[in-house]
Amino acid sequence: MKAGFQHMGNLNIALGTLLRNIGCEVVQGPRPNKKSLDIGVRHAPELVCLPFKVTLGDMFGALERGADTLLFIGGGDWSCRYGYYGRIQCSILRRLGFEFRGIFVGNQDVKSVISEILRLNHCS
Repeated sequence: MKAGFQHMGNLNIALGTLLRNIGCEVVQGPRPNKKSLDIGVRHAPELVCLPFKVTLGDMFGALERGADTLLFIGGGDWSCRYGYYGRIQCSILRRLGFEFRGIFVGNQDVKSVISEILRLNHCS
């Protein structure tokens, strides 16, 4: 499994370490920059917020670098639109022709997330 996810604070340190320790290759796009923002702006709905556009550009970059699985970090009962980003971004990226597995990480416990990743990575 070549797993990618968005840059969000120091998420890459914890999630990247977890993924590598369970046998995944971590593939991320470059840190957010003008190119990734331009990609996000081009493909996101016009009135959506800037973080959505930046993280969409991140995911696009990960797929361009060979990711075959994307982890969309969001949540069940989050108080802002962030909880919906993953499903909408997944839809946008698939409409652009990318083929990948999507894992939606919300407010479930860490063990269930690891179990899902291991199952998809054929380790369990």
